[in-house]
Amino acid sequence: MENISSKNEYRCSHCNKLFFKGVIEKGEIEIKCRGCKNVDTVKINKSDTEDPPEEDLEKI
Repeated sequence: MENISSKNEYRCSHCNKLFFKGVIEKGEIEIKCRGCKNVDTVKINKSDTEDPPEEDLEKI
């Protein structure tokens, strides 16, 4: 089990109220803020968050 401090925080883009803490590897979550009623979408694609392979680092 991961330490809670290593998890990402997801907050409302309008009022900054905390939605949840956690790790999302891939997917899309639509969530409605209980404070201001704003609807936000969190989109995560694991390939966007991974480090490039070592051979790609040499090309950079």
